[in-house]
Amino acid sequence: FNGDTAAANALDDYEEGTGTFGVASGTMSGNSYTYTKIGRLCYVQSVISGWSDYTSSTSLELTGLPFTATTTGHAAGSSMGNLNSSGKHIAYINGNSRVLFYHSTTGSGYNTLKHSELPSSGSIHLFLTYQTT
Repeated sequence: FNGDTAAANALDDYEEGTGTFGVASGTMSGNSYTYTKIGRLCYVQSVISGWSDYTSSTSLELTGLPFTATTTGHAAGSSMGNLNSSGKHIAYINGNSRVLFYHSTTGSGYNTLKHSELPSSGSIHLFLTYQTT
């Protein structure tokens, strides 16, 4: 890049791959994802579906992200799905973990998406970017 040869500016960390999400309660039949990691940023794309648990009050907790998030956690991106009974939610990663939650964008506090708010059939389309350790 314009003659910059500093090691700190080198693009020496690029990776593409696939993986599968786990779920803390029940199972999912649609749980695969693709990812691209450039430096410390990881981009994940998935369509998740086929939950066996769509009645409990347990928070939807997706495990198995490809890389551990920074200690401050967070995520950016978008998702959409036919979760009509649950309102609007945004993806969130706890700091220093590989676990993804969905938090409500309405009301006060950190209200997570519950399995009882998932439809018996439907999907979530996930497009996520987060910073890795």
